[in-house]
Amino acid sequence: MPFSGFAGVTNPENGLRRSLCSYRVAPHKDAARVAVILCHSSPRMLYQHYKSIATAADAEAYFGIKPWHYNALCLAALQT
Repeated sequence: MPFSGFAGVTNPENGLRRSLCSYRVAPHKDAARVAVILCHSSPRMLYQHYKSIATAADAEAYFGIKPWHYNALCLAALQT
């Protein structure tokens, strides 16, 4: 079963990769950096497909998603 199936959600083809592209480009408009992360030879495709899809606020919300027990895990790591 795909990971998304355990969460009870659907995941379109390359959905996580596409989300990463959209939300990493949005805050800084730095497609070149994202292209390097994705091993692309050029940021052109990223700008063509992902620029202006997400806003900086959307990106902040997306990367702010954390597991419900995130704070407890952080505290436990600090105490060891």
